Amino acid sequence: MDAASTSLPQPEAVQSAAGRRFDLVLPFGCDGPVEGPRSAPFGWQYDPAKTTLRVWINPTRWKRATWALEDGEDGEEDKSALEGFWIATPWSTATECPAGSSGGAVPAADPAQVENEVAIARLIEGEVDKSPRRLEIVKRMEPGDFDPARGFALRVTGRTQSVQAGGPVQCVQRGGRQQRPQCVIIGHFSELRVQNPKTGDVLAIWPISETSQRD
Repeated sequence: MDAASTSLPQPEAVQSAAGRRFDLVLPFGCDGPVEGPRSAPFGWQYDPAKTTLRVWINPTRWKRATWALEDGEDGEEDKSALEGFWIATPWSTATECPAGSSGGAVPAADPAQVENEVAIARLIEGEVDKSPRRLEIVKRMEPGDFDPARGFALRVTGRTQSVQAGGPVQCVQRGGRQQRPQCVIIGHFSELRVQNPKTGDVLAIWPISETSQRD
């Protein structure tokens, strides 16, 4: 981020990082179930009467221009985009919710009001104007099989990828130098999986071929 805020190139270590494997765990749902529509990027709800757990993930899709990425070499508009997730706590390497999370029901947050700083995304080709597909899990589960205060975790694996000179990290400052930069880490995703921290169980695995556009 220092390079972005001073208009300098990314450090050599960042520029040469393309092709490195990554295994990123993003805890979510730490504040409890989401009330209302399933519009939040991450969330879960539980129906005790039916002992049914519903977990969802709404990927975010960005046009290339959002991250100041250039179009193709022929000068025509590139028909690709980026799709991925904001990292809620990029300053933390924790793979589980922090101790003391409430676990109580919370209203759905307005994504526009959240000041995100770092995202992880993959390059997608074609039909980029369509909405990304929601990833959703519906499972029968007893109340004691999960801990609302520990939430759940999305695990993203893959390899970093350069889409233009400068390496796999692209940063922009939309509000000028007085505002913190926003950065995206670009990579080839291998798979996405949702884990239950209480038991260590994997609730779902999505190969990337199954996470494309909505029908």
